[in-house]
Order: sequence, then C-alpha cells, then structure tokens
Amino acid sequence: MAAAPNNTTQAELRTQWTNPGDILSVLLLIGGDIVQKAIAQLVGYELNLYERQKPGTIPESIFGAPLTPVAFSFGWVAFSFTQLLAAFGDRRLMPFPEKSAIVVNCANAFQRDNNSWVLERLLRDHEIRNPADGVEISLRIDIFDIGPLQNPAADRVWWLGWLTIVTQIAIAVVPWVVSGDWGTMMVILSGTLLASITCSLPQWKDEKWACRTLEKDKVVCLTRGNGYKHIMVFIGKEGSPDLETQATAQGSPRRETPIIMAGLAVLWICLLLSVSSLKNNAWYMVGIGALGMLQNAYAAGTTRNLDTSGLQLEPSVRKATIIGKSRFFEDDDNADVNIHQVDDDVKPLKDWLAAPTLDQMPRWLESMDINDGAPDWLEPITEPETVLRVHGALKELEKWVPGAGLAMVQVFFPASFVYDDSHPPFLRDLRSEKGSLLSRSLYAVVLLVLVLSVQFLLVPRFIASLRKPSQPLDSGRPDFCRYNPSNPFLQDLICPHTTEDHTTTLFDTSATRNMGLAQEAARVAAEFEYSDAQVNKAVKEFIRQMDEGLEKSGTSISQIPTYVTAVPNGTEKGLYMAVDLGGTNFRVCSINLNGDSTFSLTQSKVAIPRELMAAKTSKELFSFLAQQIADFLKTHHNEHYHATIRRRATIHSESGFREQEIFNLGFTFSFPVEQVGINKGNLIRWTKGFDIADAVGKDVCKLLQDEIDALHLPVRVAALVNDTVGTLMARSYTSPGKTGTLLGAIFGTGTNGAYVEKLDKVKKLDKNNANVDKTTGEMILNTEWGSFDNQLSVLPSTPYDNSLDKETPNPGIQMFEKRISGMFLGEILRLAIVDMVKERKTGLFSDDNSSSNDVHSTTCISESSPLWQPWGLDTSFLSIAHGDNSAGFKVTRQTLDKDYGVHAASSEDAEAVKLIAAAIGKRAARLSAVAIAAIVLATDKLSAPKDIATADDTTVNEDEMIDIGVDGSLVEFYPGFEGYIREAFQQIEGIGKHGEKRIRIGIAKDGSGVGAALIALVADKLAKQDQLKEYD
Repeated sequence: MAAAPNNTTQAELRTQWTNPGDILSVLLLIGGDIVQKAIAQLVGYELNLYERQKPGTIPESIFGAPLTPVAFSFGWVAFSFTQLLAAFGDRRLMPFPEKSAIVVNCANAFQRDNNSWVLERLLRDHEIRNPADGVEISLRIDIFDIGPLQNPAADRVWWLGWLTIVTQIAIAVVPWVVSGDWGTMMVILSGTLLASITCSLPQWKDEKWACRTLEKDKVVCLTRGNGYKHIMVFIGKEGSPDLETQATAQGSPRRETPIIMAGLAVLWICLLLSVSSLKNNAWYMVGIGALGMLQNAYAAGTTRNLDTSGLQLEPSVRKATIIGKSRFFEDDDNADVNIHQVDDDVKPLKDWLAAPTLDQMPRWLESMDINDGAPDWLEPITEPETVLRVHGALKELEKWVPGAGLAMVQVFFPASFVYDDSHPPFLRDLRSEKGSLLSRSLYAVVLLVLVLSVQFLLVPRFIASLRKPSQPLDSGRPDFCRYNPSNPFLQDLICPHTTEDHTTTLFDTSATRNMGLAQEAARVAAEFEYSDAQVNKAVKEFIRQMDEGLEKSGTSISQIPTYVTAVPNGTEKGLYMAVDLGGTNFRVCSINLNGDSTFSLTQSKVAIPRELMAAKTSKELFSFLAQQIADFLKTHHNEHYHATIRRRATIHSESGFREQEIFNLGFTFSFPVEQVGINKGNLIRWTKGFDIADAVGKDVCKLLQDEIDALHLPVRVAALVNDTVGTLMARSYTSPGKTGTLLGAIFGTGTNGAYVEKLDKVKKLDKNNANVDKTTGEMILNTEWGSFDNQLSVLPSTPYDNSLDKETPNPGIQMFEKRISGMFLGEILRLAIVDMVKERKTGLFSDDNSSSNDVHSTTCISESSPLWQPWGLDTSFLSIAHGDNSAGFKVTRQTLDKDYGVHAASSEDAEAVKLIAAAIGKRAARLSAVAIAAIVLATDKLSAPKDIATADDTTVNEDEMIDIGVDGSLVEFYPGFEGYIREAFQQIEGIGKHGEKRIRIGIAKDGSGVGAALIALVADKLAKQDQLKEYD
C-alpha cells in the first residue's frame, strides 16, 4: 500500500510531461511586457499599393495594409488586458522608455525629458554600436542631418518575424496531418489574426511618431546627460520632424481604440479557454508559443539600424563625429602639457568675462547676451583641452553647429559643478576676475543713467533754443538737417545740396511732435553710420580672412576653388549651351558668341513637377532634365539635332558623334556642392524644397551626363557653374577693356563674389590634383563672402540687426550678407519703423492735424498692415523712399497707403521714413565697397606708386582700368548705390581718389546663362589641351 502514492505521482508526472495541456493557459499569461515592446519595435511598416504623403509625415496608405510581424506567443492574453487598462486610463499604447534621456533645444538650451520610445531606442542602439567604455573617451558626439519621416526599413528582425510566423503555422500542420487534430492550427491562426489586428491599430503609429513638422531649421541634441558619454545632434530643416515634440510622445488618442481593445480582450479570453481545452498534442502548442516568445524577445531587445526608426538620418556633411579624449587632473604636472599655451588659448574668453563687449566675445559664445554677465555654468568650458576633453568636444561642436555646444555646456557642466585646488591656476584667476565684473557693471549703470538724463533733459531744450516758434524754416532743405549739423553721414543723407524751392515748410514749427519725430529719425539713422575709419578697419580684416581662406578650409571666407583658370576677352566664338537648375524652374539656353563681345541667346524655361522634387531616385529628376534639353534641341536646333541622330550609328567613336558636332554645356547648379573639378561636383545637400536622398554625395554632372547619353544627345556637360563665377565670366566677355575682369559680384537677394587669384597663393589646393590646370597660373575662387566676420569684430550692429538675426533660420551666420542683401534690408527698415511707432512719443504715423497732410485726417496703420508682419516690407520700398524727390514726398505716402496700410501719412512721416531708408541703403553700399576694395588690394592691382595719387586731374589709361562685374537688383536699381560705393573707395587707404577712378564697375547680366556658356568654352579648351598633351 505504501507504494501507491509513488505510483500516482509518477503517473501524474508522466501524464503532464507527455501532454502538458494544463500549463498552456498559464503560459499565455506571462510575458505581456515583451509583447508590447516587440510591437513598439516593429510597428509602422506598411506595404502600400498606393500611397499619399504630405511633407514631413509617414506615407499614408490608401490601398495597402500595415505589416507588423509580431508572432503569436505566450503573453498575448496578459498584454491585451494591460493595454485595455491603458486604453481607458492614460490612453497610451506605446511603452515608456526603459532608460532616461533628455532632448535639448539648441536655440534656447531648454531641456525636455524624453518620453519617446523611438528616441530612447535610437540612443540606446547608437551607444551599443559605438561604445565609449573605459577611460580613453570622455565624450563622443555624432551629428546627423535629418530629413522627412519615412517608412521604416525592413531589416533582419522584421523578416525573421515573418519567418517565425510561417514556421509556427508549419508546426501546427503536423498534428493536423498526422492525427487529424486541427485544434492547434485553429489556435495559431486565431492568435496570429488577433495579433495582426492589435498591431494594425492606427494609434500605434500616431504615438510612435508623435511629432510636428518643422517650418524652419532647428537643431536638437539627444543625450542621457551629465555622467554619460554620448550626444546625438540632429540638424533639422523645413519638412523634417520636430524631435523636441517627438520627445513628449503626446500622440492623439483615437476614440475607437478603447472599444477595439475591449473587443480584442474578449476574443483573447475565448482563445485562452480554447487553449485550456486542448488535451492532445499540447507539446506542439508549447513549441509554437516558445518559438513566438523567443522571436518577440529578440525583436524587443536587439539593436537595429538607424533607418528602422522611421527617421531619415544621414551623418552630417558638416562634421560627422567629434570625440573628446580623456585626461586626468593628476597629469597636470606632465612636462608634455604646456599650461601657458592653454592659458593663452582661453585669453579671449577671460578678457570677455572681465569686460564683456561684442568686439571681444569669442566666436563660440556669440549667441550669449552680454548683459547677462558670466553665468555660473560657463567656467568649466575654459578647462584646457589637454586636461579635460569634454569641454574640448563641446567647443568643437559649437564650431561646427553654432549654439549646440553652448547649449550642451549647461547639461554637462551644471551650475553646481565646483573646482578644487588641483585645477590650473588660471581657472582660479578667472573666478576672481568675475568677482570684479559686478562692480564694473554698477559703474556702467550709473554712467548710463547720467547720459540718459543729459539726453532727455538738456538736449531737447538746447534744440528748442536753436529755433524759436516764430522762426521760419529754411525752404531749401529738410528740417532734419538742424538736428545733426556736425554729422557728415547724416548731412550727406538728409541735407542734399539742392536749390529746389519748397513752397511749404515740411514741419509745423509750433508742433512739438514734429520736432520729436525729426530728432528721433535722425537718431535712428545715425545708428546706421559706418565711418571711414570703420571701413578701413573692415577692409584690413576682410583681407586677413581672405588669406586665411587661401590657407585652409572651414574659414569665414571659404575661398572655394572653381577649377576655372581663364577668363574670356571678348574674342571668343562658337555655339554653346547652358542649363540652370536653381529652384522650381529649369532653364535651357543656347548662346552664340560672335567674337566681338556680343552674343545672341535663345532660351526656354519649364517648371519642375513637384513630385520630381522629392523623387525616389535621382534618375527620375535628371532624366526629366535631359528630356528638356532634347526638346530644346528639337525646337531650336532641329536640323543639327536630326543630322547628328542620323549619322550617330555610322561614326566610330565612343559617343557616336564627331567632336565638332557636340554641344559643350555649362551646368549652373544652385545647390551646395563640393566641387572637385571643372565638371565634377558632389552634392552636399538639397535646399529649396528638393529632397532626393540617393543624389546626395553623387557627382551631379555625371548624373546629368548619364541621362543625356541615354537619349543619345550630342551634348557634353563641360562645366559645373556657380552663378557668381558666371557673372565674372559674362562681364569679362562683354567688358569694353582689354584686360580681363577681376571680380564678379552679386548684390541682390543675396550677395557673393568670385575673383581671379594667383594659383600659387591658394595654399590649400593640392597642386598635384589632375583636375587643376596650371597653364595660366590663375584660378577663379568663389569667396562665399556672406559669412565674413560672423563674430562681428568689424561689422556694424544695431538693435534692428540683432532682432533680424534672431528671426532668421541661421542666427549668427551670414552676418555680412544680412547687412547688405535685398532679402534683409526691407526687414531692417520695418523693424526700425515698428520700433518708432510703438514708441508713441516720437510721433511717427500719429499725425491728427497736419497742414501738409493732403487729406486732413488722422494718420493710422491698418491692423492687417504688412508692417506688423515679419518680412512684410519689401526691400524695393527702400528704393522708392530713398529716391522720392516729389513735392511733399507724395510717392512715398501713396506707396505707404496702397501697399502697407498706412493711411493719411503726413509728409513729415514720409521724410522720416526716407531718412532711415537712405541710411540703411548707404550702409549696405559702404559695406559692399569693403568687399570690392579688399579684393582689389589683396590682388595687388594698385601696386604702382602712381596708383595712390590723390590729384583729381590725374588721367587714367584704359590699360590701367580694373574691371568689376556686378549683378543684382540692389546694385542695378537702388538709387545712388554705386555712388556710395565710390565715395567709400576714395577714403580707403591704398585706393584714394585716383585709385577709385581706375575701378570700372559694370553690370553683367545672365551669369547663369551667358557666363555658364563661357565657362563651358574654357572647359572645352582645357580638355583639348589635355588631349594634345596626352598625344604628345
């Protein structure tokens, strides 16, 4: 009898291990969190038979289905109830991140805790793929350009999920075939169907990519914070996802989700009951569940590639990776470490901390407000690079991505960070210097109060004493002349030497408003003064930065080699082609050069279809461009086109054409490229609404040539052209002088210059490069001078310039261009006008009873006026106001009324606006003179002693003329723009009055057409010379 229990236990064990049906229902209740994470990893991929996509969003499936291969496994029943609670509670399906991270907005250093599963997994996988363990690395920074959202890539994890599902079904077939047991097949098919329905809920995608689309450029950083070793920097552009909002993970809950989840929970209970009833072949069910659990655990935990996240990430073309290597404080006494040199390296920062001024502020701290003094967290970044390399990496980041390094300083060096005595002495000195900053600031405040008191209390009384109420105004010049008679800048602007007889006075001498308006307008205009001394200082700095650009890459003035080594002289002949892809239109031209500085031009233009601007492959766009070239040849050169097509197959050459039958084409491509030859250039990134990923990094000339060859066209892409270089070439061909043009410059919507430089001065160019032609000993360089002096060491800066800079997508960049080009001058004037309007005591646009107001009504500004909108004032208005010499400034007043909603403006208002507009325009012209003069002096074109003569009667021979080609609406249409440039020339050291006479400035039109054709001509000549050399 004693053996019976043992026999019973043995029998029970045998029964359970033979067919473990009782345990199946329990197994289905474990591992719910694994299922949720597996779905989070794999959800989002869709097989779309037809899709519709809005910019910056995941493609929306029209005819198709989401494909999420999360296998049926243990844990699904538990997961369904957990999600049912979440759906009715916090209404969230996606899991929360497993580890903490923060997202930092680099524009304002705001730190946001990350709640996004996608971003946390992105950072985790990046940390695993790029380990920074040990003590060798202090900080690793990886920089990415981020494009619009995309369909997640199907990687090995995704395909393995489908393989698992197929394998599960295959296992379930065995008991059905062997013993006729279809119960296992019913369970696996039902479970897979319920899993697919769960994964297909739209809310999964809504939560996984819960981000807005960027409307302008934005930089954010993803990191785990102080104490960790990785930072991921994302440079977003218009149309890219906003990762700061992605970090909130605030998707839009859908009303139907709780109802569907409740229904699914009921169905999963039914499936659980069905599984519990299985008494035979249970091992098949255990094997299927275990296989699904293994796959889901692998999907939930394994690392995946960047493209599986749905984020379109590419290593940045600026700087892909920055690594800060470790050092230890105990190594400070190392003889190999030159602490004094390190001390010198941070001297500019120490100087700025002691007396903060814009002139002394280091480049990587320019985004700080100097009125804030030195923040507590700033000190650690001055740590020498050879001691602690975290700060070194952040400084390097700031250099490549302005604002990012400074924002991350606040993360990695919080205010509570304290140094001990083991740190270098100069850091302790730095802290003591900061202590004296407060006392200096107090002195400055007291002095400011005294100055303001004098200005607002004494100056108005003094000015009032200059003109009694009964004293009439001079009729020959505006009343503004009385407020700054000693300022030559304002005298020249507002006190023209004219004998016009104004029949009415411009200001009512008894009106306090008019006197205040005149004084305030003169004060604002004076802020835009750029003196002769400042101009000369800027010229010297421009030359220094030019020389720096010749030595190395990555400088403010880039000095980009164009590989164009000759300029035309007007005798060139031939028929050439040019194409221009600069935006939403594509232009095709043929230019017949007559050999006498004249030419004839035929052209056509076609709009680029929007779908091609974001095509899946570059072939789609470039085949379209090639077809436009073919259509142009058929239309305008039909006989030549058909003749070559007929003979192509009979000519034994690589292209099928005789050399004389081939059109050489200049390709103007107005997107960022790295030019490595005269007809070779790799695309850096798309702008202006284009986004074709597979073209980035490829040679755009080859892409176009391949599609031209596919159509068997007699066309060779001979040159890649920058429009500024084209301006130089077009001017050199049409210039009346015997010598070639030195400089081509654009002063329009933007500004840039290209000039001829001695080849031996371009130190950064590899002279052994086969693409460099050394025949002429010269090369045209594209300066990209818009970024001159971004640190504002010599450029002027007003409150209006600063406000404008903050409005732009690239604050702190292109500071020279933002003070010159037509894109920005209108906004500067608008900011000044709005500031004066809001300062009601100035009286601008607030006249209620002016004798010179023709309509005799109250002046007002419409609520819908463009003046209230950023960028609402067009730069063309500056030309209108500056050039308005009509009685009572009627033209300006009519324009204000018609275009800008300023009704019943008085002549005093119009004159105030004219004064400020003229000051802004004159400053732009004088800054333009800085760039031109610097290049003239740097190229030593005024080297002879007679060149610096100042006698007004000195004659200039034609051969001594220095030719400058210019283009752009500003230099062509702004009244007196060239005159202001020449006035500045006369005051520049090394040029003077006689040197100014030697500089000839002429308009060069159509640089992207005629200029591109001329560069194709030069390229063709160089190619033929190379062929002769090879033959010899």
